[in-house]
Amino acid sequence: QAEQDIAREKTLDADARNSLQILSEERSELEDIASRASTELADAEQRANQIEAALAETERTLDRLTRELAEWSAKKSSLERSRDVAAALAETSTEQLSAAQSRLEQEMASAQAAPDVKAAEDEASHAQSASEAARNALNAARAALADAELAEKEARAPLEEAEREVNRLSAENKALADLLRPRGQDLWPPLI
Repeated sequence: QAEQDIAREKTLDADARNSLQILSEERSELEDIASRASTELADAEQRANQIEAALAETERTLDRLTRELAEWSAKKSSLERSRDVAAALAETSTEQLSAAQSRLEQEMASAQAAPDVKAAEDEASHAQSASEAARNALNAARAALADAELAEKEARAPLEEAEREVNRLSAENKALADLLRPRGQDLWPPLI
């Protein structure tokens, strides 16, 4: 009986030593995992800070481009109004020129039939002056219209560039926001 007890004790002792060895190894592994986890957590926090800084810079750029787009839109509206005014001025000048030409022709016809040639010549001269003034106004309106169209064309290029940049930055902003936004019950954003 004593030998069986000694053998059982030795077996229990060997099992205990084996269990202690396994627990020691597991403890070492857990300490190693904890050390790596704190390093990975610090790296993740650093990456999150970098992404947050990039997001802030992107938002500042987006704000600047939005302001520039608003300024460009206001300038474009102003140029369009100028173009419309110039077109209306050209149209009224053409009408005035046509009316003056018609009056001149009427006056010339009536001057030939009328005995008072001096009065007819004065009216013809007046009609000719009005016609010349209308012609000059028409030319000025056409020049203003051409200038407005050219300015609108030149102003359109920065808008297109700004729209492309706004679209690019909006996509980048959304991607960064999706990366940093925690999902579900998790308090941390996903690791990259």
